[in-house]
Order: sequence, then C-alpha cells, then structure tokens
Amino acid sequence: MLSAEEPPKGAGKPVFAFVTLDKLALPSAEEIRSHISAVLPESAEIGEIEVDKDGATVSVNGYTAIIAHAKFPIPWDDLEGPCETSWIWPEATDVIKDHKSHLAVVLTGGNGTHLERNILLTKLLSAVTKSFAATSVYWGHGSVVLSPELIHKMAADASVEDPPIFVWINFHRFKNTDGTFSVLTEGLEYFDCMNIEVIESNQPAEKVLDLVIGLAYITLKGDKIADGDTVGFDNDGMMKVPTSHAPSVRDESTKVIRIEL
Repeated sequence: MLSAEEPPKGAGKPVFAFVTLDKLALPSAEEIRSHISAVLPESAEIGEIEVDKDGATVSVNGYTAIIAHAKFPIPWDDLEGPCETSWIWPEATDVIKDHKSHLAVVLTGGNGTHLERNILLTKLLSAVTKSFAATSVYWGHGSVVLSPELIHKMAADASVEDPPIFVWINFHRFKNTDGTFSVLTEGLEYFDCMNIEVIESNQPAEKVLDLVIGLAYITLKGDKIADGDTVGFDNDGMMKVPTSHAPSVRDESTKVIRIEL
C-alpha cells in the first residue's frame, strides 16, 4: 500500500487532514465504495479500492486517496486548543481527548485547483468517518475539530461555489475585559487568502462574527479585499465599514485584513 509519505509518482501536491479513532475497525472495500458514492455526484468515477491492515487506498476522479492508519493518537498539544475553543462543538474535548489512534487522509494526483482538491478531500473525510467509525475530524490547517455529524452535514453541499467555511476556517472569538469583542480567523492562509481580524469592537458580538464570516466566505471564493476597501452595508445599502492591511496581532510579520468595526 502507498503510505501518506509516498504519493504516487507524478502526483500533484497532496492535501490532507486527519480523523481520530477509539479503535481501528477495518471496513471492506464495498463499504468504503458505498460511503464515498453517497457523498459524491453520480458522475464520480470511483475506481480500484484496496484495503489492508494499514488502511486503504482509493482511486477517485483521477486522484488517489490514501487512508493511512497511525497507531498512536494525535498529540494532545495539537488538539487541546482547537477543542477548548470550538464554539460549534462544545463536547469536543470529552469526545477526542482519549482517542487511541488516527487516520491520515491524503489526496494526491489529479489536475484540479487547490480549492477543488480540498472540496473533494472534505467529502472523502465525511465518507471515511462513516467507513471507519471515526470520532472526529481534525483540519490542522485551520486548527478546526469537527464531530462526524458536523462533517457529514457540512460536506454534503460543499462545492467551489459554496465552500465549507466552518470545516476549514477557525473563527477565534474573544470577549475582552472592557466588554469589547474581537474575532481572528485562522486557516485562510492555507488558501492563499489573508486572515481577517476585528480587534476590540464595540459592536454586538453577533454582528461582528457575521461580518467576519461573510468576508471569509467571499475571499475563499476569490474576491480580493484591497487595502482601504470598505465592507458591509448600512441601512441604505451603502458600504460603510473600513478595512486595512495591517500586521496581525498574532504575528506582526504577517499582514491581515483588519476591519475597523
């Protein structure tokens, strides 16, 4: 079997993520095919599937998906922060902390764009959690953890036109001691987009978060926010919120889109 470290000769840059396991229960090739078929369009071409004691390999739409079992847990140092700050899955720590091993799900080959490859990977993650009875998905590029139920829901309609933003991007939220609210994104850089930061806003938390999520969504789809552009709309439909390209509060060597809200 191919390992996650050995993509097929001539393959493009691999994209990858991880799923956690309480125990390894190897599915049959037929089970894997059924679960992948359920998340992909009818036009999808699912070729040979090989299963052995180390996982599986799948040929799909001209790509090779490598599902490689690692007989040890993902280090808790990597997962603790994402679990503790996951506002869409509050039970993450309780579910994940004592997992026993994990799978690396690697997609390589094919001629798709980076966005297209990660859409396919996301759908495969949904299928893999079902085939291998996984307990969670860990999207390390954005420090995101998701329950199987969440990845199933979010992957179902994922497309280039409607990217699964909560699978890929972490929206770190902070209520400051003075009552203001801050939001910092993580994961947009993996898609060659600038991360977004709102620092110490006096606006309602829901309003701040909605604006950041909306801006992250359109940047993933290819819109560019130039230094000095305005975003958002007032009651008359006019754009009003100024932005700038500024050093990140997390890493001053990196520029982010700073929203002055």
